[in-house]
Amino acid sequence: MAVLYNPQNATHVRLLSEWTELAGKRSVRIVLMPVVKAGDIDVAVKNAIRQNAQIAIGLLGADTYAPRKNIAESASANHFPIAMDTPGGYTQMGGVATVGVDIVPLYRKGTLDLMVPMLRGKRPSDLAWIGPDKVTVKVNRTVAQTFGLTVPVDAAVE
Repeated sequence: MAVLYNPQNATHVRLLSEWTELAGKRSVRIVLMPVVKAGDIDVAVKNAIRQNAQIAIGLLGADTYAPRKNIAESASANHFPIAMDTPGGYTQMGGVATVGVDIVPLYRKGTLDLMVPMLRGKRPSDLAWIGPDKVTVKVNRTVAQTFGLTVPVDAAVE
């Protein structure tokens, strides 16, 4: 399994370390796909293929969110499925799948339930924690089939 990440993103580096440790416990080899800019995507994909990775996941972040269409296009052109850890329309742009938390509603809820009360004088420690309560999986069935992937009938598809 390959992981597309930005080596300049501290969160990506931390997550990759955790994933590598967990993968090792399950005898899964992680192939690194470092991408700093859109021009790095195709090179990273081809390198992952050369290292016999069968599928990849891209880690969430502004640095992977912005070029998500480029990621979908490179995945398709190289016949290498890349799922993204971000909703954001990736499957509508030709990406095979997304697995993650839709953070936009959390931003809205955070503004109303956290920022407004803090602006009115409440201390952050007096406010309830707001976080995700579900993970969303979306699959573009048409794209998945071009990769030879089987999608269960009851899967969330677009």
